[in-house]
Amino acid sequence: MNLAKLQTKMLEAVTRTGSADPGLDSLIHPARGIRPEMRLDAYRSNIRGAHLEALDAAYPVTREILGPRYWRQLLAQEIPAFGSRSPDLHEYGDFLPELLDRAQKSCKELANFGYLSELAQLEWQIHSARFEAPDPDFDWVAFQALESDQQMRVQFTLSHALHLMRFSQPVDALWHSHQENGLVFPPQSPVTCCIHRQKSFDVTVTRLSDSEHKLLEALGEGQCLEALPAGDSQATVQALFDWIQIGWISGFSSEPDC
Repeated sequence: MNLAKLQTKMLEAVTRTGSADPGLDSLIHPARGIRPEMRLDAYRSNIRGAHLEALDAAYPVTREILGPRYWRQLLAQEIPAFGSRSPDLHEYGDFLPELLDRAQKSCKELANFGYLSELAQLEWQIHSARFEAPDPDFDWVAFQALESDQQMRVQFTLSHALHLMRFSQPVDALWHSHQENGLVFPPQSPVTCCIHRQKSFDVTVTRLSDSEHKLLEALGEGQCLEALPAGDSQATVQALFDWIQIGWISGFSSEPDC
């Protein structure tokens, strides 16, 4: 067997659940009387442990709600293979919302946890936002140098780390309830919120009003300043100013296609 095929069989044996290909045993030389399957188990344990720890870090609230033991048991049962498409384990775990959706529908003990998939979607976006590239500072000097009519035609750029999300259940409130100094939200369904970075790797969730949602959505669609939803014009101007100050809006284009 050539090296490439051997490496493929080895990778399948240590990442997938269940026993290894019987044909692999004959290719693993005995050492100190330790059987091939036991030697493979050492690799399995390390790989599985690293991937489970990555999921623990990405989904801390979901893990806390289900309980650490049940969480690990569920993952070991539902994940057919422990392997990441990326060498960076921070990028491992985007499949969890779909996996939890299936598990919630099939496991009787999860019948009352209909929010699990949405909570996992929220947590994955929070996790991903921590590793987004930093945004440049908004160039106030360049913006103020534009003529008034040019300013009205600019197209604002939203932060790379800001993401709008809409949920059928108030999972933003659930997430905050598990944070130190978390916010308290009134019951509401559905909810619209945005995930954004406060500083460095500190990411939080802000619930949006209908007007804020419409305004951010319009910005995300690339609408020019003069085409943004008007509503209370003074409130719109104040919101835009505030969002620039806190980094939700990171830049602008003075020659937009809108």
